[in-house]
Amino acid sequence: MRSLAILALGAALAPVLASSVACGTTRYAVRGNVSPAPVDPDIADLPGARGFWFPEPEYGGKIYVLVAGKNAPSRQAPTVVLVHGLGDAGVRDFYPLLAELGRDRRIVTFDQLLA
Repeated sequence: MRSLAILALGAALAPVLASSVACGTTRYAVRGNVSPAPVDPDIADLPGARGFWFPEPEYGGKIYVLVAGKNAPSRQAPTVVLVHGLGDAGVRDFYPLLAELGRDRRIVTFDQLLA
């Protein structure tokens, strides 16, 4: 899954899947100007729910990354990266799925925002 995320999302998101920003009991190796971001109140009570801002230098924007669910992926339940399609809802399209998917695994999803 790590290589899929790097291919699909670019090198800016690779640190999210690495195992030094704290996220619950997990620490992420972070490169660049990454900062904590708010989590929508609709999902703030999910285990491990954390948000991060990553700079996106290619288009001059930023990427909102949402991590939720079980902090340590396992062989039986690897990390799942959710990539939304077109539309205004972005990661909010996945809110109904996060609790169930995050029960046994870590979930990573993102939104790219142009400046």
